Amino acid sequence: MAYRDTKATILLLVGIGLLLNPVYFSPHSLDGTGTEITYEVAPVENETIAGSVVRFSDRTLRCGNERSCVLEEKIMEEGEMEHNRTIKTGSEDQLGFYSNSWEKYSVISFEGDFYLPSEESTNQGTVLTHEQVTTAEALNHISVSSNQTSVEVKEAVDTGSVTLIDKRIPEFERQVPIEHEGEVYYVSRISHRGSPHQHIIPIRLALFLLGFCTIIISWQWRGQ
Repeated sequence: MAYRDTKATILLLVGIGLLLNPVYFSPHSLDGTGTEITYEVAPVENETIAGSVVRFSDRTLRCGNERSCVLEEKIMEEGEMEHNRTIKTGSEDQLGFYSNSWEKYSVISFEGDFYLPSEESTNQGTVLTHEQVTTAEALNHISVSSNQTSVEVKEAVDTGSVTLIDKRIPEFERQVPIEHEGEVYYVSRISHRGSPHQHIIPIRLALFLLGFCTIIISWQWRGQ
């Protein structure tokens, strides 16, 4: 009798486990749809990689390329620019037009060199200048500490990659380098593919029915 009760209990637990299959069987894709996104992360090992990471980061304004840099190029030519209003006023003149880009980007890439935009308020207004920095300094300037990021970012840095379904990591999408334990990491590759569980609905249904039948059998055993 005790042996039969033990078997019925085990069968009951198995049935409950089959009913709860969404909890452990691809919980991030309940209906089998969605896009699987994999971020592969690697450390910045040399200056060539560092330069590429800085140049293509979304925190870097690339002048002489696809973006307009009228204000930045003028400062490059004249050394500095003085304006009788603060840069953050959003005025309708040329300076105000480019104030959003000035505030958005942390580093400027110009003819292979990197510069940090800076501003100084005076009695007459605002003086805008560019400070040339090394590649390493520019990399450190745009890097974000892993302590300020999500769990997924830390997992990618620790393991080399992270895979999500229908979820993107903003830092990696913007190509922002991550500083972690004294080393800087960057996204070396981003890949997308359809969910690997495209037939998950019939599988879930089959497991659910199997679990339901198993529970019925276990109760019958206990009744006997």
